Amino acid sequence: MELTGIAIVVAAAACYAAATVMARLAYRVGADPVIVVGVRFVVGTLTLLAAAAALGRVRRLPVARLRWLAVMGVVSVAVGILFFAAVERLGAGTATLVLYVHPALVAAFAAVFGWERFGWMKGLTLAAGLAGVALVVGTPRGALDGAGVVLGIAAALSLAAYVLLARRAGEGIDPILAGAWVLAIAAVAFIAPAAALDTLDLGQGAEAWRWLLGVGAASGVAFALFLAAVARLGPSRASIGASAEPLLAVVFAAAFVGERLTGSQLLGAFLVVAAVALLPLVERGAVALGDAAPLG
Repeated sequence: MELTGIAIVVAAAACYAAATVMARLAYRVGADPVIVVGVRFVVGTLTLLAAAAALGRVRRLPVARLRWLAVMGVVSVAVGILFFAAVERLGAGTATLVLYVHPALVAAFAAVFGWERFGWMKGLTLAAGLAGVALVVGTPRGALDGAGVVLGIAAALSLAAYVLLARRAGEGIDPILAGAWVLAIAAVAFIAPAAALDTLDLGQGAEAWRWLLGVGAASGVAFALFLAAVARLGPSRASIGASAEPLLAVVFAAAFVGERLTGSQLLGAFLVVAAVALLPLVERGAVALGDAAPLG
């Protein structure tokens, strides 16, 4: 159960990392962030719906559960908007570093809600993961933009809320179907205003569309895998495992885009791998959902 959950969350991180690298390649040939995010949601939805249909997992969900999934979809849009805004002010590396404070936030909130315990081993694992991400993506140099930091922290809080919601919303639901609903709601929440504001440019070239479709498919698979990981590992351990994403994105960029890994990045890679390897030793201490206070 433990090792399976860890394998699932690392696979989710790998899919997210692949989507990140393909998005960068799409940017190189003229795509903009709005079309990347929009296609990510739409194609991700279609990918998971096709998978659910092929596996015979299409089911009617209770209205109460759909409300939770709808909230997750809206929150995922908020994460994307806030993160892109932080990137514009802080740069990708610093914004990513701020975003990856979210595993600590998830662990803290899960402890407050009484869902999980927060022991010294969990604290050590969180510290190793964050230090590894800092070395992989780079630490800030010079003065930081205050508004950018606020936006990054808001993105991290939103992502933490998303992960905690995943525990409640995904209970007893096939992760492929749950992921499809989350992405479908996110697609509506994002594309409707983008189309109304005429910021959704569909006139992309063939090469851009190739990468965009890849981003969407990889993101859809990643969404479903991460929901499955939360169900198996609990929210805080799944978040710690997801810290492998920036590391894998750098590794994929080195392999497929020709970027080089530095010595500090290799040290960061060791720390991230160590954090993931420590997950079986991190006590989950979860309580039953029926005994936990509901979010919100």
